[in-house]
Amino acid sequence: MAGKFVENYKKRFVNPYNFIPLMESCSRSVPTAEFEDCYTGYFDCRIKLLTPLFIPNTSSSSRLLSEEEKRNEKCKDEKWKGYDFYSYDDWSSEEWEGKGLPLPPQNPAIPGSEIRGALRSVFEAAFNGCMSSVSVDRVLSRRTNKPKKPGILKKINNEWVIIPCKRAMLFIGNKESTIPDEKMGIAVGRYRYNHWKEGQEIWVKFGNDQFTKETRKGSIKIAEVVNQYEVIENSSLTHYNRTKEERRRELRKKGYVQSWLHKGERFAHKHHESVFYDCNESEEALIRVNHSLDIDSLKIILEQYRDLGKNRNIGRDGKWYDGYEVFERGTLVYYSEVEDHVYLSPACLGREVFTKTVGALLKENGGYDPCADEKLCPACQVFGMVGKSGNGKAYARASKVRVTDAVLVDPARDIGELFEEPVVLPELGEPKPGTVEFYTEPPYEPSEKWKKGQGFWTYDYKYKVQNNKNPSNMRILSVREPKLRGRKYYWHSQVDLERYRGNQLSAMKQRIRPMKAVGRDEEPLFRFRVYFERLNRTQLNQLKWAIDFGNPACAHKIGRAKPLGFGSVRLSIDNLYLREIDKGTGIWEMKRETNIDNFFSHPVEASEALRIVQKMANWEERPRNVQYPSVDPGSHGTPYKKNETASHQWFKENKKDGYFMKVLPKADEDARKNLESEKALYTYTRNKN
Repeated sequence: MAGKFVENYKKRFVNPYNFIPLMESCSRSVPTAEFEDCYTGYFDCRIKLLTPLFIPNTSSSSRLLSEEEKRNEKCKDEKWKGYDFYSYDDWSSEEWEGKGLPLPPQNPAIPGSEIRGALRSVFEAAFNGCMSSVSVDRVLSRRTNKPKKPGILKKINNEWVIIPCKRAMLFIGNKESTIPDEKMGIAVGRYRYNHWKEGQEIWVKFGNDQFTKETRKGSIKIAEVVNQYEVIENSSLTHYNRTKEERRRELRKKGYVQSWLHKGERFAHKHHESVFYDCNESEEALIRVNHSLDIDSLKIILEQYRDLGKNRNIGRDGKWYDGYEVFERGTLVYYSEVEDHVYLSPACLGREVFTKTVGALLKENGGYDPCADEKLCPACQVFGMVGKSGNGKAYARASKVRVTDAVLVDPARDIGELFEEPVVLPELGEPKPGTVEFYTEPPYEPSEKWKKGQGFWTYDYKYKVQNNKNPSNMRILSVREPKLRGRKYYWHSQVDLERYRGNQLSAMKQRIRPMKAVGRDEEPLFRFRVYFERLNRTQLNQLKWAIDFGNPACAHKIGRAKPLGFGSVRLSIDNLYLREIDKGTGIWEMKRETNIDNFFSHPVEASEALRIVQKMANWEERPRNVQYPSVDPGSHGTPYKKNETASHQWFKENKKDGYFMKVLPKADEDARKNLESEKALYTYTRNKN
């Protein structure tokens, strides 16, 4: 790499999402109903598209693939996909035989469930509802940049312990390696290595060479390099061959040291695998694993490493983790200690699975975990819920709101004019709550402020002082820490479709046919209804606010690709109809409210959360530089490795010195054009020097 990365103060960006803050506590009560304060009826609404919109018709994942693409071997291997816009058409058995791609659907629609979900999200955020859609048991994990120590996890006398080891580097022949062979140690052929299993017993010798790495602070030792080796055939850590003791004695006399092969993931330019040696099994050296949860976390990590969806670089032939299980007879691991917890991983710079879940943190910070019994938050009282209480009893409440599908206001217009030409979207990753510097608030008191940066923490622990080389400075966080920032919400932004015109299909890049945004002076494109039943006046007022934000400058986000700017839509209310019942005859009729503004003359109760919802939903005052974190390779012609400029590299650079240089600004701050540089986020650009 030619030069380090530095913040480019000319390239400030606003992250596509921020968070609506949670209030002190989620207010819950047993729902009640009063006859005199009870409203049933519906809103007539319309939708105006401010940016291109895409909602997929999932009946066919190949409708927008050409015949030539379908015959491509990569299409079959990578399972390319091309979705058309949502409609009631069933294309599951369609065989398109024309040239190019088929025409768009004649009757596009927006599912009511899509609109209802957006309304509920706003209602929950603005009116102190629970977080009904959160995955409470989702495992929180993150790759750490602090090296762990090598060891053997083993069960001795019915107790899990770690046997500390040392690590050496064994050179595996790799044509992609760029380091001279004389610095690598003795080479093992790739064919031979592939036939070895995890934990293979290998006896090794070291020479005078050590593998080092150049840093800004000078040269540092990484590990010893194996100069000679002998293999004990048919013997491994878990299947120890006791018939080879004489061979072991011979090797020991010749100065060889017993070691165990730890196979890691193969990637470009990788040149060594690890062998663990000098394993100290003395009683005083053993490290007790006090929590079964630590063992369970390791098993979860192994599942994540095997997951082809999360680790696409594994490839069809990657089997290095298939045989890697937690064995009582011994498992090669890397470990780190924080107070009485031991974090285990198959990689030196691997993932850590944390003991806390999102649900537990929500419960400890105001009780914002999903409603589960008869006491309901304001949102669940209106939109309904299904849950299970702590005693295992199931509880459900029907929704008082129903949203129809949105259909075209003018079905007779030329359908072809409604759609953009199909484009291939870039890869969109799933939410990564493990990035605590964005998803949580720093768990530091003012007196603990770091001299540089924002500190370093995970969901389980934090570094108390700016000396993260000393494990004694790591402290386990309380059950309430770190505090979650709140409810995730996306900023509005413009869409530059030209950026996606030349994209190629792949396993993670799909073709879509988005609907065009309308001009500023054009009429709304879709119409729909929001039916409500037995709402009190406060609830009806809140529902109306969730539709139009009480501000015509605001807009919702629906559909796919929200982080890229797609799906900004403005909902407007045309009419309000209320049911009136003749108490004498029992006959009822729907009557149009002639003055909606007068009917809703009393404003909803203000709160900090409601204010931030309006700020983030404001289309007219949206930030102009919304994009995901990125890394710039520098001036044109500067060589850089593949994937070096990917979004995750920004997070790597942001914590490369062992602490977070920047954290996500609060939504209020991020919207400011003149935010001070200490808080603003900038693209990292590679310095030529």
